[in-house]
Amino acid sequence: MKQKKNRDKQTGVPIPVSLYMDEGMEDGSFWHCCDEMLHMVLALQGTVFITNGDMEERLSEGELVVLNRYTPFAVRKDRGGVFLVFKLDTAYFNRFYTDFSDNIYKRHGLLGDIRLRGMLAEVVWNLQTGGTEYRMLLEAGIFQIGLELVKYYSDEKWKNGKENRNHIKRIAAYIGEHYREPILLGELAGHVHLNEQYLSRHFSNLMGITISEYITSQRLYHSLELLKYTQETILEVALQCGFANAKSYYKAFRKHFNRTPAEYRQEQQRGTGDLDGGRSS
Repeated sequence: MKQKKNRDKQTGVPIPVSLYMDEGMEDGSFWHCCDEMLHMVLALQGTVFITNGDMEERLSEGELVVLNRYTPFAVRKDRGGVFLVFKLDTAYFNRFYTDFSDNIYKRHGLLGDIRLRGMLAEVVWNLQTGGTEYRMLLEAGIFQIGLELVKYYSDEKWKNGKENRNHIKRIAAYIGEHYREPILLGELAGHVHLNEQYLSRHFSNLMGITISEYITSQRLYHSLELLKYTQETILEVALQCGFANAKSYYKAFRKHFNRTPAEYRQEQQRGTGDLDGGRSS
């Protein structure tokens, strides 16, 4: 997995995009969880699978999907597959388009994804090549992407739901702080002053997964770091990340990653495999 953090080549000013590309020949995974970046995943070669909770979407070569902020997902590919994950800092656009960050975007555009795919390719090209016109071309390309998202990917049913989106943001933050502990639906509902049934339904409609699945995703994501960088036992990792026991941790890990925690740790020791590609360093 290659990660590219981008700054202007001349000024050093951060650029509101970053890229991850998996081009290895072996089966591979990219694991992301719950940050404030909007993600676009593009299948460059072969077959790519996007997993979001219990839902899995298959992307063939040239297809892409848009994933909203705070959405936990995993990407895996078949042998020989290549995929690109394009991360966009939506806050960059807020000074030009009110509440761009709070907008909810559909997974696929009204006019198909061909136009957006071409825009992503142009931005990637400018990031790699540079040149005297680099900054102007790059910013123009990024603005084109932002405009395309607003015009053809905005989910109208959530267009005026800023308060509801703020609820999701507060819930995500609460889970991020308390994932090590048992988390009850009543606690979350009280935190955002909503009844449990409404919160559960609203969260699933907006995020595409249940609250329980979201909590599990957070716990799994944090467990990757412990497996990779510590010598804690599997049971210790499970308990530190909020799982009731090693059995429930194994079951969730295998379901999401198609391997066991021990197998992942062995891969990291050998320098193969990458499930935490979305973690910023």
